[in-house]
Amino acid sequence: MVDEAANSEKQRSRGAVYVVLLLVQLGFASGAVESKLAMMPAALGGGGVVPFSLAMSRMLGACALFHILALVQGTPLRVSMREQMRFAGLGLLGVVLNQAFFAIGVHKTQPVTAALIGATVPIFTATIAILSGQERSRVTLWIGLALALGGVAILTGVGSIDEGALYIVAMALVYSGYFVMARSALAKHAPMTVMTWMFTWGTLMFAPFALPQLIDDVQSWSPRAFVLVGYVIVATSFIGYIGYAWALKRIRASAVAGFIFLQPLMVAIISAVQLGDRVTARMIGAAVFIVAGMAISNRGRTE
Repeated sequence: MVDEAANSEKQRSRGAVYVVLLLVQLGFASGAVESKLAMMPAALGGGGVVPFSLAMSRMLGACALFHILALVQGTPLRVSMREQMRFAGLGLLGVVLNQAFFAIGVHKTQPVTAALIGATVPIFTATIAILSGQERSRVTLWIGLALALGGVAILTGVGSIDEGALYIVAMALVYSGYFVMARSALAKHAPMTVMTWMFTWGTLMFAPFALPQLIDDVQSWSPRAFVLVGYVIVATSFIGYIGYAWALKRIRASAVAGFIFLQPLMVAIISAVQLGDRVTARMIGAAVFIVAGMAISNRGRTE
């Protein structure tokens, strides 16, 4: 009876994690489309926000929200200088580079392309986790990685390079490194502590490069631009990150990253409705390689 009760509780806990991760994917998927809308010219129905202004807004907004929530919850924020350096590293990978590459990439390419490349994050995450000794090496992973890279190559192009897709590839790599690095930090600290300091450091590091531009840019924003940017801040930088952090404390980094695989479908539906985007043969071909890579790399994996 005790074992049955324990297993039942474990299943409920895992179910809760999966529900949270599904909501996180919906937030990130819609956030990708709203980010594209925010950066489109006002004449085309967009917000006219420049990429670095969007990234800086996400960092500032999320940083403020995390500090407020930490204060309300009484979250302990005092940590050693050594841990602060760890949080600074997380801020560089998970906030500065991730959000800067994402903003530039989505500005230059279609949201569906960005989502398809983003779907390779679980494979990159597992690869980094293996190289860092956190997970065991598997032949299926390397086969899956090769197939996924083939899909990425289709999207980025060979003769004609999609510059935006290249930025998304860079984003996927740094985000994968963040997932692996965050796992160890979350084993020692509460998710709110990690997120608050991570965004604080990320905001401080990015501010010299983007804050002056944001100050100039925001003066010309329309009400629509403010709404779009506000949605992106709440749906992705706040709810998305805290949801990931909560899940990373409960299951493996590569398992959490695996839910990113749902984003392309969500983005395709949302962008078709809001932007009128259509799925191309190139995207379908890339998706075949990436899906195959995901399926093969997950074979034999244990929780």
